[in-house]
Amino acid sequence: HGNVQRMVGIDVDVTAIQQAEEKLQENKHLLEQTALASPDAITIYNLTRKQPVYLNNCLAEWVGRTNEELLSMGIEGRLQLIHPDDRLRMLHFNEKMKEAKDGELLTVEYRIFGKDEKMLWIRSRCKVFQRDAAGNVTSILSVLQDVTEAKASERVLKSLNASLEKKNQELAVA
Repeated sequence: HGNVQRMVGIDVDVTAIQQAEEKLQENKHLLEQTALASPDAITIYNLTRKQPVYLNNCLAEWVGRTNEELLSMGIEGRLQLIHPDDRLRMLHFNEKMKEAKDGELLTVEYRIFGKDEKMLWIRSRCKVFQRDAAGNVTSILSVLQDVTEAKASERVLKSLNASLEKKNQELAVA
């Protein structure tokens, strides 16, 4: 008559899976909040697609754009944010990263156009983040630091040293 007479079922204890998912979400939240609190820009960049996979908020703030705008700009658009004299060096650096060893930290400094066309000096420290099945580097992790003030101080110090050197030479002649 269409009435259920018997039912067969299996109960599975999913407590461990649920706890693991909760721990995963907790760790994800911790990492996101840490990256957002950092004064440095943190990026994961896919060398194959020439596209960021992850950006925290710093780079967008420095250049006066949103992360979505930075992603939609493509490689050519993002290269326009880099000072023309530094663009080729950056492209060569990315090629060099393809040959990096795991754990190796490579550093490059370059200038970017910040908000209101203000020039910022950036120090980027990069390491291999991911490889494909063949062992080729596909993604790099970069921590970018605004070193504009340090560069300005360095220029002042060089100028002062040159001035002192000149005075020392003048005194030696006198």
